[in-house]
Amino acid sequence: MEYQSKNPNVQVAGGAVLAFVNSLTNKELGLKYLAAHGITEIQSDKLYSQQAYLDALKDLVKAIGVPGALEGVGEKIPDYLPPMNVKDVFELFETWINHYRAANPGDNESYIRVTDKGENYLYIETNNPVACAFDRGLIRAFARKFHPNAKVTSNGDMCRAKGDAACLYHVFW
Repeated sequence: MEYQSKNPNVQVAGGAVLAFVNSLTNKELGLKYLAAHGITEIQSDKLYSQQAYLDALKDLVKAIGVPGALEGVGEKIPDYLPPMNVKDVFELFETWINHYRAANPGDNESYIRVTDKGENYLYIETNNPVACAFDRGLIRAFARKFHPNAKVTSNGDMCRAKGDAACLYHVFW
């Protein structure tokens, strides 16, 4: 489910929060909503409540009235949290869960996995609490690090925004 931490003790790394803030066109608005949920004086080496972070994201989306805006923010995240040292797009997404868990200590329930792949495509299933649009933008940006014309579509059969446990994305180039 979107915007709902898997457990109240899950945290988010300050570096991930800063990447989000730096990806916003209106950083002050993002900081305002983070502060409203107790996230202030953000430091990259500090941990914050993941649920407070998710609540701030949800409130921000409501305030700007454009749920798809998070897709654009997700696309900018790799500029601030570059891909791990990997050789290709397949390795990137097959090891992405490690990156997610490092940025979200305590979340051992979420998963991000490649469910199918071929020469010029892959399918990624995600079960994490961020917005589907944010994931879609993030996946596209990471894929474009290896394939500049990569495209990402959501598989309408599975979507957390519709109440499903996971989302399925088709990445192709």
